[in-house]
Amino acid sequence: MITKGQLILREQECEGNYDFLGVRPLMTRGFKVIFGENSLDIAIAALLAISERYNDNADYLQVFDYIQGEDTIKFYCIHSDTYITFLLPEEY
Repeated sequence: MITKGQLILREQECEGNYDFLGVRPLMTRGFKVIFGENSLDIAIAALLAISERYNDNADYLQVFDYIQGEDTIKFYCIHSDTYITFLLPEEY
């Protein structure tokens, strides 16, 4: 079970015009399994981090690291106009 860790938003590769707030978020099964009961809190924190850093200049693809102790879990947040998906790299 995942406990609180550090969420790091990596630098985006290019600038875009996506606003990540106010769009329906979805999570893949893998994301939910890895993060368990913390998956919603991590997704919300990720959306807020994107909004704070990029406002409405975000690229459609955002990459995060979630660090807990010695472990690092990488995940993606992808904006597809009608919804946002949180997924693991192997689910891309």
